[in-house]
Amino acid sequence: MEQVAHKLAQGLGVDPTTLADVEPEKRLEAILPVSYEALGDAGLQTCFRALGSFAPEAPLTTAAVAAVTGNDIESAKQQLKALRDRNLLRRLADAPDRWQQHAILRAFALSLQPPPERLALAEGHASYYLAAMRQADDDQTYYTMAPDLPQLRHAFAWAVGEEGRALGLAQDLLGNCANLLQSQNLGNEYLAWARKTWALAQKRGSQRELGRAWGSLGNALQNAATLIFGQDRAGRLKEALAAYDEALQLRRDVPLDYATTQNNRANVLSDLASLPGEDRAGRLKEALA
Repeated sequence: MEQVAHKLAQGLGVDPTTLADVEPEKRLEAILPVSYEALGDAGLQTCFRALGSFAPEAPLTTAAVAAVTGNDIESAKQQLKALRDRNLLRRLADAPDRWQQHAILRAFALSLQPPPERLALAEGHASYYLAAMRQADDDQTYYTMAPDLPQLRHAFAWAVGEEGRALGLAQDLLGNCANLLQSQNLGNEYLAWARKTWALAQKRGSQRELGRAWGSLGNALQNAATLIFGQDRAGRLKEALAAYDEALQLRRDVPLDYATTQNNRANVLSDLASLPGEDRAGRLKEALA
């Protein structure tokens, strides 16, 4: 099983004939489709296929599966229990409402999805985790989403894939995950997400999306300047200031966005005023303006 998982990680797919010692894995190749057909119930099969849209080897919740499959919580729970009873899923001992699927089974489930279903399930997955993250961020309980970081990463990767198939969704995820990423000391990852959305907005974004991308990049650079290791604080702050300047040029027709960017720019100027070699009075007067 572990050997097959390793091959999957190398992008060789579920087909075990790529392995040197074929016989044991050939049994697995034969068993998986039979096990799927043996589920019988169409709803249970749909639930199994849907699990292929979640992040590999990452915990998932009943609520998430219910949202992605369009079921109510109780129906989703019964389906997940049925899959667990067939050893196609396991329940986490330390988190009764969290489940986990082996990478091989997840890859097989993904391979069963026809293209329209795969797109719909991926969109449903990303939309669910965005909504959950937005609610937690609004409630200032963003830290409760830490166990779901693998799923949030998976959703973001899907949104920015294929040359930014869902740039708006990616930008929403970036904005709502910012506090969570910072609280987990993942400032460099936050910056990487911001750079990715900025690059995509440069290629295909509207003026508003590009302005938002510049603003998000400024926020991430300002945060990166506070990281302890390997950061040029002054350099990052000046990059952030330049990003906000670009954002301002594109946000003049959106008063709240424009005002928010001006406020963030003032914060950067205040931070710059505290650095050695800076014109403290001059920077503070700029911030005040």
